[in-house]
Amino acid sequence: MSLEGSGEHNGSSAKNAYAWDNGDGLRVCLERLADGGVAHLAYSDNYTLDGTIVVESRGGSPKAVAIEGSGEPARGGDYGRSVPLSSDAWPKITGTRSVSQFNEGGNTFIRIEGGISRFSLCRLRLDKFNTVLSVGSRNREYDAVQGNIEDIDVDYAREVISIYGPDHNAKFSGWNVKRINAQGVSKRLIRAEGLSNSTLEDIYADTVSQSGIHYKNDWAFLIHFDGPSHDNVIRRFIGKNPMQERKKYANGDCFTCERDTSNFTLQNVMCFHPLDAGFDMKGTNHTVQNAAVFNYGNRAFRIWKGPVYLDNVIAAFSGLGEEVSQAAGSNAGIWSGGEAHVSHYTSLNNDTPCMIDYGGSIYMKDSLYMLTQGFLHESLNPTFESDGKYEESNVIRREEERETDTHFPQDTDPQIMHGFRVTFDIVKKQGVGFQGFDYTGE
Repeated sequence: MSLEGSGEHNGSSAKNAYAWDNGDGLRVCLERLADGGVAHLAYSDNYTLDGTIVVESRGGSPKAVAIEGSGEPARGGDYGRSVPLSSDAWPKITGTRSVSQFNEGGNTFIRIEGGISRFSLCRLRLDKFNTVLSVGSRNREYDAVQGNIEDIDVDYAREVISIYGPDHNAKFSGWNVKRINAQGVSKRLIRAEGLSNSTLEDIYADTVSQSGIHYKNDWAFLIHFDGPSHDNVIRRFIGKNPMQERKKYANGDCFTCERDTSNFTLQNVMCFHPLDAGFDMKGTNHTVQNAAVFNYGNRAFRIWKGPVYLDNVIAAFSGLGEEVSQAAGSNAGIWSGGEAHVSHYTSLNNDTPCMIDYGGSIYMKDSLYMLTQGFLHESLNPTFESDGKYEESNVIRREEERETDTHFPQDTDPQIMHGFRVTFDIVKKQGVGFQGFDYTGE
């Protein structure tokens, strides 16, 4: 396909491309892929779509279908510079979602229906959609689909990927989602209910609400897993600014998973400015390695059930934003109402480094507590309640007596971590801190 089409307009070759025609060329091409195959979309900045592309196969064995844009894969994947770069050679498709009144409306780009065994989507720029890709249904049993989503650049979408496992039986598995750059995501980058044995890598999602755009969403999660989802891996994820409508419960998490989830692994992940929590984890046997939350919200890491294992993590500035809870001790770097195992944790300028709620516990070792701006609220000491298991001897506390340049990443340059000046010397001496980034010396 191309914008205007060419030659005989029969899709047999690039010289005889279907015309786009508000997506009808793609629909005809997909209907011709009776045994599966690839639909190629040539470069243009001027593709528009005011409906939905439905991908399905009626009768016969399930088939594999791909939609691929022109150009080469994105560069990215080197953490510290993990924000994938889109290519101007990729086709751009614009939907109907309004930016000026950006809380409802807009169309879905792709909806997967029955008869599809595997779907691939890659090398596209997508602008102003309600949902980019929708798979499955809460209300009916659904054929299982494997997915491969790579090299996608998204601007201004309510949701990017929405997956509902068939009949909530976690029959969706083996998905790969890689090199996604999404800005203006007002609800979720990915919502997955019933997804297992899948991988998300090199993902960047920003609501850009800090830039003056305000989204009216009551439940804003950038990545959200519900059950039964299990054995999923998230590597090199950066989430920024999950927000919601003001004057309500201050919800807004970068990553969250519900109670019927298990065996997740998160590695080299960062969250900036969540309204509520950076990582809100309600399931069991989850592991988080090399993670940082620069918060201004309520809690950086929130553990509800567990066990959850945190290793080599930083929490900074929890409880310092305008919309945080005023309850004593509720704004914490790590909050546990379940079972949390923590090692090599650096708490920097949090209202409370750790809080154990009723029925919770925290097993902590080789960790560091620092302030660089003096006393926060009334105490330097963490707040511990209930019968949580906490050993004072395992925590190193340190108050910086001098003013320190924190030099955290700025919104104008989200791809590069400039190094943690506050923690660098201590990391080298103590062997703790956030070792998932290379210190640049800047």
